Amino acid sequence: MWDEWYKTDNSTRLQNTNMSDRAIIEAVNKMSGQHKIDQVTYINAVVLSVNKSERSCHCRAIDGHTEYDLPTVLLMASVDDGILIEPEINSTVKVIFSQNIEPFVVQFSEIKNITIFANTKVQLQDGSFGGIVKVTDLVSKLNKIETDLNNLKSGLIAAISAASATGITPVTGVSLAGFMSTLGTYASQIFVLTQKNELENTKVQHGTN
Repeated sequence: MWDEWYKTDNSTRLQNTNMSDRAIIEAVNKMSGQHKIDQVTYINAVVLSVNKSERSCHCRAIDGHTEYDLPTVLLMASVDDGILIEPEINSTVKVIFSQNIEPFVVQFSEIKNITIFANTKVQLQDGSFGGIVKVTDLVSKLNKIETDLNNLKSGLIAAISAASATGITPVTGVSLAGFMSTLGTYASQIFVLTQKNELENTKVQHGTN
């Protein structure tokens, strides 16, 4: 048998050897339960760019002797809302992929932005502090109070200046009438007490044990 094998030309022997090797590998995989199982690759990669609208990033694999590009590495399961973690450019990420699975990031060394969309609520720790303050509404509310107090101060200053200019004491004459008018106008503008639901974003709650 060996004589016949050696008599064959090199290309035929190589072809038979390759076929034999593949058959052996396939047989071993079947015996070990690995036959037709998708082999997963887990690598380190450097982030070259980020495409937020596509929820992906362009990376370069740095494991092994050869570097290669991964142009579309997913940052989210699909282009949708949810949790989007945006890595820093030139940072390192861990990427998983296989023949049947698109590359996706599983770990980050540096994070630039985290965006979270939740249909119901996001809770940080036990949520006992209530909802996160709506900063724009809070600033608007504070500005209204500040403006009102500044108007009162301006009225008082004008009344005092008028009294000083005419030599009339603050308790008599025209300056008193002006002062009382300003004070009366201010006093009639009653503050409406702020309600919690005006400033609270109930969808994002925070607290601590």
